[in-house]
Amino acid sequence: MEAVEMSTVMEDLLPVPAPELPSDRFLDRELSWLAFNNRVLDLAKDAKRVPLLERAKFLAIFSSNLDEFYMVRVAGLKRRIAAGVAVPTVSGMMPREVHLAILNRTRELVGEQAQVFHDDVRPGLAKEGIEILRWDELTGTEKDRMAEPWFDPAGFIVATIEDTMFGFHWTKQHQDQLGEVYVLGVAPSAAGRGLGKALLLTGLR
Repeated sequence: MEAVEMSTVMEDLLPVPAPELPSDRFLDRELSWLAFNNRVLDLAKDAKRVPLLERAKFLAIFSSNLDEFYMVRVAGLKRRIAAGVAVPTVSGMMPREVHLAILNRTRELVGEQAQVFHDDVRPGLAKEGIEILRWDELTGTEKDRMAEPWFDPAGFIVATIEDTMFGFHWTKQHQDQLGEVYVLGVAPSAAGRGLGKALLLTGLR
């Protein structure tokens, strides 16, 4: 009887084997980022709690986020694919699988964004006197103004590192040697490195 009890005690002291964890317990980093941007899109859809202009801003933020995602994260993924790197991510997906999943999910999200804009936000803006017109809806004077030459590629400067764009600057030239800094942009990942100042000085020359 004592031997049986001692055996039972020894079994109780043995470490319990850890349960086998599911292979899909990790989320893919890139798809998780798209899920974050989907939450930005959800704010643009929220007509009850978010004002109209703020919803329009969230649509723009969604697009800006997606642009940077493709310029940096997807570009890096495509470089790994081109280099033949066949190492699965922590989620177990291969680079080509991740790329395909990104394309499919992006197509869905952009479709939702377009629907929100065309069916909801744009009509709402029109009711408030903010209209986005097609070419055939412009007056003759407006068409003449739009037909004026306004873009000179010589004034457009792009900063890239290994084929990835991190900033741009456009100086719009007017008559009489006058011009203006029309747009200056720096990717958040390159912020704080002096890139904006360098682009500005280059564009003013």
